[in-house]
Amino acid sequence: ETDVDVVTTGTWEQYSAQGYRGNVLCTKEINDYCAMEYYLYAPEKAFYDVYIYMTPSVEWSDSARYELFSDSLIFHGANSMSIYYDQSNTAVKGWQKIGTTFLNQGDKRVLKIDNENLKDGEYLFTDAVMLMVNRKIKTANKHVLKTLNPSVIFS
Repeated sequence: ETDVDVVTTGTWEQYSAQGYRGNVLCTKEINDYCAMEYYLYAPEKAFYDVYIYMTPSVEWSDSARYELFSDSLIFHGANSMSIYYDQSNTAVKGWQKIGTTFLNQGDKRVLKIDNENLKDGEYLFTDAVMLMVNRKIKTANKHVLKTLNPSVIFS
């Protein structure tokens, strides 16, 4: 978690909800664009499961927009994919898997959350992001890789 850089766009404020380490950040802004882009270090070329730390509240967005990035075209021929996540579900707490991606070794843009889908009266919140190597896919044969996207070629 300490190998992360975050690029912030727009207005975000600390909110007094306990996150992974300290308070979470949130925005209610619907008129001006707000985003947090997370850059993490990938220690090896591999598939990674991407997790977000959830501190749910009924005040949060019920359809927060995340964009998951990849170093390959694994998302139906694209290198990113939008994911809509219900942050208001109070039954979901702690680390939650938001998706799987492919990254080459190095510092990588992994995940972005933005207010493009935020509704008036809701908050969009963000806290921590974590990568874990997906060993099941890493050791899979080409048949499994083809089921992800037949046009992907890994070198």
